[in-house]
Amino acid sequence: MFKFIRGLFRTIYLALKVSAVVVFGTLALFMIVALLSASTQESEGLFIGQGTVLEVAIEGFVVEERQAVSPVAFLGVAGQIEPEARLHDITRALKKATDDDRITGVALKLDRMFGASPAALTEIGLALEAVKASGKPIVAHGDFYTQSQYYLASFADEIWLNPAGFVNLSGYGIYPLYLKEALDKYGVTVNAFRAGEFKSFVEPYTRSDMSPEAREANDAFLSSLWSTYLTEVGENLPDSAGLSAYVNAPLDGLKAVDGDGAQWAVKAGLVTKLMARNEMRDALKARFAEGEDFKTIGYQLYLTDLPSPLSSDKDNVAVLYASGQILDGEQPPGTVGGDTLAERIRNATNTKSIKAIVLRIDSPGGSAFASEIIRQELIAAKAAGKTIVASVGSYAASGGYWIATAADKIIAHPTSITGSIGVFVVVPSFEKTLEDFGVKSDGVSTAPLADAFSLTRGISPLGQDILQIQVDDAYNQFLALVADARQMSVDAVDDIAQGRVWTGAQALERGLIDSYGTLDDAIETAAELAGLKDYNRIMLKDPPTPFEQILERLRPYLGTAAKAPRGKPKSSVQALLETMKATLMTLEVGDIEARCLECLALVQGRR
Repeated sequence: MFKFIRGLFRTIYLALKVSAVVVFGTLALFMIVALLSASTQESEGLFIGQGTVLEVAIEGFVVEERQAVSPVAFLGVAGQIEPEARLHDITRALKKATDDDRITGVALKLDRMFGASPAALTEIGLALEAVKASGKPIVAHGDFYTQSQYYLASFADEIWLNPAGFVNLSGYGIYPLYLKEALDKYGVTVNAFRAGEFKSFVEPYTRSDMSPEAREANDAFLSSLWSTYLTEVGENLPDSAGLSAYVNAPLDGLKAVDGDGAQWAVKAGLVTKLMARNEMRDALKARFAEGEDFKTIGYQLYLTDLPSPLSSDKDNVAVLYASGQILDGEQPPGTVGGDTLAERIRNATNTKSIKAIVLRIDSPGGSAFASEIIRQELIAAKAAGKTIVASVGSYAASGGYWIATAADKIIAHPTSITGSIGVFVVVPSFEKTLEDFGVKSDGVSTAPLADAFSLTRGISPLGQDILQIQVDDAYNQFLALVADARQMSVDAVDDIAQGRVWTGAQALERGLIDSYGTLDDAIETAAELAGLKDYNRIMLKDPPTPFEQILERLRPYLGTAAKAPRGKPKSSVQALLETMKATLMTLEVGDIEARCLECLALVQGRR
């Protein structure tokens, strides 16, 4: 029997070993072949001739920093790679094309753009405006346009739509799932402690509906964002008269064209022409081709033609990214590790050629402790003589704003989301669940705190008082940091804090930011404050792994099998399970958090 079992395990081991060799050997072979193919294509096809059209085909979600991708995910073994497009890549390519005589125009292909925050759209829109101002035409063509896609398309001189397509302008909305009754049924006690009247992150666990305070705050900032969207899109259109009716009276508009959504978009003035795909291809050639020669280049491949700005004989402005949820310790790209970012700041501080630091913040917040670790390192950089400027992307809320308080200047977009100055703690306990199964807990302790925070016995009154005191103390620290940084009284900060979310436009009025601007504006501001005339900008990141280097090199040549959402929701069960899973993740948190619920609901573009 023993020999049989040993032989069985040996067989299983050998099978697994062979499988691993086959899988990873195939992966290595694929990468080598693809890399050689990419190098060949680059060497043969990167020559950019006169009359070339820059094709901006955005795939996936627009992000500040891509998430880390594992080799097994790349193979499709452990789930799909979620497509992501770097905001800086898109704007950098458009800005280069503005002054490049070889580029005669821009073609926007947005069907596979999954979503983008209002602030990210604004930044791309400004780059498109610069292209138009240089006299180069922009054409948008696609089978359909979601709300974020159409914002970018509105900057085009012509907007072409497939006759079977549509334009979906649904407005902004926030509808969290409220789990209190479901949690009550399973006997889960949610012990939530917060500081800030409008700090709504805990509400999905403690209520069955949106509180009046959260409803008031959400309505205010969403209305501001929607008003900005309609105003800017309306200014881009030759005739915006039909826009309001298209948005506010959809049924009447559809009835007038017998339900034909594409014709409705034409009648409302939202698109220029209806064309089938083959007609769009012919029309692009007719618009841009010189004779029979029609040349295009994708924006990611076009980026490989850009020279490196680095030079050892100049001062540097370093750009650091704080993109994603703020977590303790070391964290991969796509999240903000307190220790990870602090080390990067420290390295920049110790580099003599770096005279200024621009912190690009795109975070809804997270761990208050990690946020403070990052802020302390920024203060140390300032003490060492470095200029610090915070550039707000989609959002710098809660913990994201906490770290921004260390900056000499805070620059954001009118559509950036910031504020949410408040903190909370969520601790689940299961004493009711255990009681329903007849499980009891009893014992002795030698000090009051030994039984204060039990998940099986519940949080004692002493434990509840301690947690609330700590939350209040963290909130008071937050207020003091903001008051000192913004040269305001603590009471004045408290009036605009309370966990309330503000748009960049509202934040400027209340003194939470200094001015509007892009990342480039923030870099120029940092250089000016540091007294720099001739300087380089450098992006400080960890050196990429060999796999990341290969993936980055291949990216311009790789398409994505993923399909962009067309406004059709996932199955109700799938959507419910995914949303509940994402919401319940917070119940694992027992530390003081400075995080923004509204930010997560709005900017992911994955409703």
